[in-house]
Amino acid sequence: MEFIYTGSVEVTQENSEYLIAAANYLLIPGLKKLSGRFLERQLSESNCISTFYFAEMYQCDDLIINTRKFIHANFASVAEMDDFLNLEAKEVERWISSEEISVAVEADVFKVVLKWIEQNKSERKASFEQLFRHLRLAFLSRDFLLDVVTNELVKENSYCFKLISKGLFK
Repeated sequence: MEFIYTGSVEVTQENSEYLIAAANYLLIPGLKKLSGRFLERQLSESNCISTFYFAEMYQCDDLIINTRKFIHANFASVAEMDDFLNLEAKEVERWISSEEISVAVEADVFKVVLKWIEQNKSERKASFEQLFRHLRLAFLSRDFLLDVVTNELVKENSYCFKLISKGLFK
């Protein structure tokens, strides 16, 4: 109500998400934008994934764009965080398939996939092929491909094994 009457409100860590939810419900775009800017300034590797999905839920367009940029720019670090490691396979696929993610080498994407699977191997193993399809094998060194071909998940999946073998013998 303070924002409606005065045009200003103190946005804090404790109230920012509530303000966005209320602004979304009450159709107060200025409050939504103000609170979204606050969340942008609070972005870190440990909270950017949850902030991104929160922004999507409440259609905070600027926050979505800027959080996505933050995640892309810091992808290797973000992918180490619990929020990322707890994502569903479709969401991991969404991130690793992006041409915008910043990694030192393509091998880092493979390592991200393996780490995500290791979080719950019995359930996530079934998603390996789906995620593996997004690796840009042409960007992996021959030495790394030789290491990958010995990975148990690759050896157990004929499709993945064929892809790696093609890359090795070209």
